[in-house]
Amino acid sequence: MKVIVIGCGLLGVSTAYMLHRRGLQVTVLERASAAARETSFANGGLLVPSMAEPWNAPGILGQLSRSLLGKHDALLVNPAAIPGLVGWGLKFLCQSTEALWQANTLKNVRMALYSRRVLADLRADLNLPFDYRESGSLKVFRDDRALEHAWTQASWLQRHGDVPASLLTARESISLEPALSGVSSHVVGGIYYPLDAVSDARGFCEALVEHLSSTDVKFGFSTTVTGWKQSGGRITGVETDKGPLLADAFVLAAANSSRGLTNMLGFDLPIRPAKGYSLTLSSDNPPASPQLPIVDDATHAVVVPLKRGLRVAGVAEFTGMDLSIPEARTRYLQGLLRSVFPEFARPEVLNHAEAWTGLRPMSADGVPIVGPTPIENLYLNTGHGHLGWTLAAGSAQALADSITGTRPGLELSEYTLARF
Repeated sequence: MKVIVIGCGLLGVSTAYMLHRRGLQVTVLERASAAARETSFANGGLLVPSMAEPWNAPGILGQLSRSLLGKHDALLVNPAAIPGLVGWGLKFLCQSTEALWQANTLKNVRMALYSRRVLADLRADLNLPFDYRESGSLKVFRDDRALEHAWTQASWLQRHGDVPASLLTARESISLEPALSGVSSHVVGGIYYPLDAVSDARGFCEALVEHLSSTDVKFGFSTTVTGWKQSGGRITGVETDKGPLLADAFVLAAANSSRGLTNMLGFDLPIRPAKGYSLTLSSDNPPASPQLPIVDDATHAVVVPLKRGLRVAGVAEFTGMDLSIPEARTRYLQGLLRSVFPEFARPEVLNHAEAWTGLRPMSADGVPIVGPTPIENLYLNTGHGHLGWTLAAGSAQALADSITGTRPGLELSEYTLARF
């Protein structure tokens, strides 16, 4: 059986590996010149069952309204993007009731924990050379009420989702991560999540592509899919800027570009791009580097220690397909870093920071879209939003099971397009 996978980021390359393991002939097509050059290039670097909740939590309408008034730096909506968000946005808001949001959170948690096990098996099987540490993560708080609210949510997730967490005092938080001592007077406490991990998404993709390139998996980089070849209600091939390619089955794992390709087939994907930003800092003489990824609740900053450098990530911006990096966003990230680790925010370090932006494909309910489509031999693996790295391995294995008729380790019915 021949399968074409469209997209070579986290979801695409993971899917290719899982299909190859099951004996299928796999070709991966990617419009960029190498793997993980778009959404997976410099993401937050976290695998976080603890942060599996969708962004459309109860109260999201108020946050979006404040962002339109310029009063919410971490969540932004560009007014020019609103016409393209209307239908999707209504679905997004309708899923923000307490009951639906909790149900969708648990769907993501189930896939996150499954993905954690699948990735552990993959790492044991291949021993790939990429940055990965099961360090846990620490969420710190500067306000007692915010800590109390977050602990209520963490306790609920622990009871219903089997995601362990520990409530820490301010002193315990600083003891666990001494690099926070520079802001110790502002910290009132923290929550530690032991199942979370730190990893370089791009490094994983590159290492897995290198491994698969030594097998019969084929990669077509710098290749853009421009259309489909169809016959009898099935897809028989893809049209590309380098000519047609034929296969028996097809997987769309092309992030936001997946939507344009399904529109050509007569159905829409309820995903929209949620723009995120990061800065990656390196220094010849760095201060003592943090050992844990830090989530600062007050500033919505995520600061992650990678071998590649210290990475600060933040912001959710609905601005269409715009990939520009405004200077204001870079300054905002610098400010986030300064508020968490001021000793790292030195001009000589910030001046050499690598700025990045990516468009995370977010589904209308905050749960990934994985599985079959109205076209018999077309499958989806997209819509993961901020959880692409957290859910990648599990999504890929579950989809490969579905395609090959293998008994699934994770039931896919609650993740398919048919739920919309």
